[in-house]
Amino acid sequence: MAIVSGQPIAISTRATYLGWRPIGSSDPYTQYLDITSFGDLMGAPDLIDVTTLSHARVVQILGLLSGDAIGFEYNYTAEHYARALANKSRPLEFALFFQDGSGFVWTGEYNIPVNGGGTNESMGSIISVSVTSDMDWFAGDTVNPATLAMAQANDNVTIVAAPDFIPYVA
Repeated sequence: MAIVSGQPIAISTRATYLGWRPIGSSDPYTQYLDITSFGDLMGAPDLIDVTTLSHARVVQILGLLSGDAIGFEYNYTAEHYARALANKSRPLEFALFFQDGSGFVWTGEYNIPVNGGGTNESMGSIISVSVTSDMDWFAGDTVNPATLAMAQANDNVTIVAAPDFIPYVA
């Protein structure tokens, strides 16, 4: 985490964890494997054209969020693949935890295709998660209370309490 004048100004992707648990469970989210990268979390909303013939330019309003599957890449080993395979194709609650204690929670299902490979590369795989709910944000402990209050005042934002988490053990 980069800190300037006592305030965090950026975080790195280091210490980012993906966890999941059965839907409706009060158990902590469990990290089944280490991820090496992750895709964009919330797709852009569709744009609805509302242009009339009297407009001089195109006029659009925001429509529904377009949610492509989110890819979470990891290093393939038989053990990692088996951990991922154990919960494949059943609805789960997912949580992505960032270094500063914030993150996102959502429900979805996933598939686990194995990536192709090339010369002098590590073998990789991907967890491709379909999102079947809204993504809720949790703030962690580092957000200024006044800033958090402004975020909570936005009707389109759901802020939830930070969930418990069990880290991956090799």
